[in-house]
Amino acid sequence: MRKVDAKKEAKKIRDKRITVRLSDFEFELLRQKAEAEGTPMSDLVRRAILRVKPKHLPEECRRLRGELGKIGGLLNQIARRANQRREVDLLVLESLRRIEAMLEAVAGEVLK
Repeated sequence: MRKVDAKKEAKKIRDKRITVRLSDFEFELLRQKAEAEGTPMSDLVRRAILRVKPKHLPEECRRLRGELGKIGGLLNQIARRANQRREVDLLVLESLRRIEAMLEAVAGEVLK
């Protein structure tokens, strides 16, 4: 299978059509996601197939991503200082690591 440049291919005329059957639930999920992103459902399907990230993120997603980044940075500072001083209980350090992992997971979901 040849490697395809998704950006280059996206500029070509789209004259091929496929039919996809979805359950009511799947269709509604797709519709809601497209509405939330302000993009057509066909673009969502195309991006999913080509694994192309959206050109723009909704304002709320950008804001949340920024806030998550700040929180993650603060957690890193706390963990670094705690490791340097060795004054923080190991349970606290483990909790900080779990929180950081959860924040990374949430950030990953926001970018989907």
